[in-house]
Amino acid sequence: MQDFILSQVHWYFSAENLCGDKFLRGHMDGEGWVPIALLTSFKRLRKLETNPDLVTEVCVPASACLRG
Repeated sequence: MQDFILSQVHWYFSAENLCGDKFLRGHMDGEGWVPIALLTSFKRLRKLETNPDLVTEVCVPASACLRG
């Protein structure tokens, strides 16, 4: 399940998706971050998991790898 969550979040932030996703880009802060609650409100992620704490638990280690 965690792999599916991470895969979906990666898709949301992929160049392919962000090029056409004005809504998500409009909610990004200056560093490209969005609230986890926003992500968990998206239909595909909501089907996988609605608990923002679990989504955070899955995403935080991945974001540390991306930033490091």
